[in-house]
Amino acid sequence: MSDFAKLFESMLEQGAKMAKDFDPKSMPFSMDKMADMFPSMTPEMMETMFGKTLNKDGLDAKTRLLTLLSAQVAAQSEGKEPQIKATVRNALDAEVHEQEITEVIVQAAVYAGVPSMTKAMEIAKAVFEDRKADT
Repeated sequence: MSDFAKLFESMLEQGAKMAKDFDPKSMPFSMDKMADMFPSMTPEMMETMFGKTLNKDGLDAKTRLLTLLSAQVAAQSEGKEPQIKATVRNALDAEVHEQEITEVIVQAAVYAGVPSMTKAMEIAKAVFEDRKADT
């Protein structure tokens, strides 16, 4: 196991322990329960997971989130909606524009197919509308 894989595994274990300590009812872990606790990441969480903390010379948060979104759309199956929703929320927090999110989803349709694109667009649109309602 690489050093990065060990670091990531350690972070996941610490996160699971913190979530259990914070809210024992959240176990076993699910994205829906995570979204209830953290509708979107704090700036500190965003920087750690998608910024320059783990790889100072790596991709910026915007690129990481758009790449993640594309992979989620391509790998979409039942039950993946919470992950796509969280990624869209976090991308908006990272100042990714709605148009950019939409373009990534459409581009992913080349590999994922129209049904996956349609579902992802519905999810993204709901997040966009929620954001507008909150402001």
